[in-house]
Amino acid sequence: MVTTVALVCQTTFADRYPHQALVRLRHILGRTDRDAAVTAAEQALRSIAGQDHQLPLVWDTISKWAVEPRHLAGHRAFLSLLDPSTDPFALRVMPAAAEKQTEVKEALIQGWSAVLSDERVNPEAGDLLIAWAHARANDDLVPADLVTDILRQVVGRHLMSTPISALVFGEPDVRYDAAVIDLRKEVQLPTADVLPTAGSPWRP
Repeated sequence: MVTTVALVCQTTFADRYPHQALVRLRHILGRTDRDAAVTAAEQALRSIAGQDHQLPLVWDTISKWAVEPRHLAGHRAFLSLLDPSTDPFALRVMPAAAEKQTEVKEALIQGWSAVLSDERVNPEAGDLLIAWAHARANDDLVPADLVTDILRQVVGRHLMSTPISALVFGEPDVRYDAAVIDLRKEVQLPTADVLPTAGSPWRP
């Protein structure tokens, strides 16, 4: 039943009643388990945002949800919306807007900060960092300098979070491609007094 509601939010219902669709998706995205209903809700959210006339509403809504403390639905929505793996539309538009509007850039930084403070979405946050590294390597998709600047600020605030530590220091037995390695070089690395000690799994 819940999955059906998420699927309905991908239809003309969202065109006619976008606010109501987002409210329904918020409830589904807040489910404790990442089940089929949550996945369907993420797809529905991207479907709504994929329409030019709906993206401003979706972004305004999601950016507010994301910074609410421990807001699982908001954090899932933020990560899903800006994931280029399925549909790069929102990621193409939002950094471009951030180049012109400081408030959009700050909302992206604040959204990342909130997400990285919620360990429940660590796997998805790690995946999105990798996806942003790949997007950054594609000059036609996102402004590379801006993405780097955003992630430098995020790294500085959340170095010890699991996704950021994995990005900056790597993980045991994980091989990273050129896009991730290049981003790792570009983000502001920590000072020596906060580097992991010898023997740490995060030590490069």
